Amino acid sequence: HTTLPLPKLRRLMKECWDEKLKLDYRIWMNDFVQTDEELWETGKRDLNLLLKGLNPEDLSQWQVLELGCGVGRLLHAAAPLVKELIAVDVSSEALSLARTFTSSNPNISFIQCNGTD
Repeated sequence: HTTLPLPKLRRLMKECWDEKLKLDYRIWMNDFVQTDEELWETGKRDLNLLLKGLNPEDLSQWQVLELGCGVGRLLHAAAPLVKELIAVDVSSEALSLARTFTSSNPNISFIQCNGTD
C-alpha cells in the first residue's frame, strides 16, 4: 500500500476532474443526461430530496456551503431559495462552468479548494 504525497494527490484530483469536465460535463455530473435542461431537473430533484421535511420559510435565511459543487447542478436549484451559497470545488473547470451557469444569481460565491483540506 503506497500513499501519494498530498501535493501529488491534489494535482491529480484537479487534473482528473478538469479533464472529465472538458470532455463532457453532463456525463460526470449526474444521470448521464443529454441536455442542460435535464441536468437542472436532476438538481431540482436531488435538492428536493435533501430539503425534505424542512420548513421552506426557514430556507430564505440560510447560508449554505456546497462541497464539490461541480458545474452548479444543485446551486442552480438552491440559489433562489436561500440567502447565500458558498460553492467549493477542486476543479477550476467546474467552477468556471458553475459561474457561467449561475451568473444570474448574485448570492453565490466560489472557492477553489485543493481537495484535501
